[in-house]
Amino acid sequence: VHAKQADVGFFHQGNCYIVLQVDADDTTYLHMWQGSLSIASEQEAMRKHLEKVDRTLEGASFLSIEHEGHETSTFLSHFEDGIVVVEGKRRQPISRASKYIKRLYRVDGLKYSRAICRECVRSEADDDSILILDGYPRMYVWMGRSTDYVLRIKAMRLAKKMRTWQRDGKGHIVVIDATQMQMSEAFLLKLQDDNNDLKGNCEDVERGKLLSTEPQLRHLYRLNGDRVLYDMPLVARQPLQQKYLTSTDCYLLDSGPSQPVLAWVGIEADSDALYSALHRAQAYTQHHNYPNHTAVCRLTEGEEPGDFKRVFCWWRDRAIK
Repeated sequence: VHAKQADVGFFHQGNCYIVLQVDADDTTYLHMWQGSLSIASEQEAMRKHLEKVDRTLEGASFLSIEHEGHETSTFLSHFEDGIVVVEGKRRQPISRASKYIKRLYRVDGLKYSRAICRECVRSEADDDSILILDGYPRMYVWMGRSTDYVLRIKAMRLAKKMRTWQRDGKGHIVVIDATQMQMSEAFLLKLQDDNNDLKGNCEDVERGKLLSTEPQLRHLYRLNGDRVLYDMPLVARQPLQQKYLTSTDCYLLDSGPSQPVLAWVGIEADSDALYSALHRAQAYTQHHNYPNHTAVCRLTEGEEPGDFKRVFCWWRDRAIK
């Protein structure tokens, strides 16, 4: 089902989506996004459709499988005003899910922003958080004491995006700073009381943030087949150099469980290697027991994103014949 213009940038927790971006220079970005509440059968069906579209494009320049709340920067860069993850039951249209009463979104991302639906509880409000409470007809944007100015601007853009496309431009946006004690206390009264389970979940999230900020040693492997132990020999450890990447082969870049796993395909590699690279990257993450939300990406020589190039010392763009 093709999404309407009003639904672009809004993702349903119970659904899967395919996003295709074609730049002016014919660079193609193909992504599959799956929500945390989507079921396995839908995920499998969407992955088969993703492979079909990829073959129709004769190999997208950048191919990835994205997960809610753990999207790659390349995926998020397609949405100038950020993305909004909407709650609701599986298969429910976004237009109906948007009519739920009192929904809370937490905003993150300084460079590429996103608003993800969370439990409507007071534990979400802390000094480092920006919350959007959609309590139709009003929308509230609550800003913690320590939040960055850039994030505040992006949160306002997301709130306006939600009002424009989900509310037909109707509704008043109320901005509240945590330093405004009276208004802040009134806002917190609109949220539910906390419970122990939710506090435990918040602690898990904080631990996850700490893990994601820990430096990871990067490894580069050569992809020759699906057998992780035998067909993926180690090429080099960090620091990495561009000369390790040869145009006739495929390579896998592992930056740790908190980062996307990237499969690089040389311009002279055969078509089987091109279309199986993503599957091999998934086999690698499963073998190493990486989290289910770890993104896997395939990129082709000459179309590497900046995040990939920065991993290598003295990267030089090659002239592709």
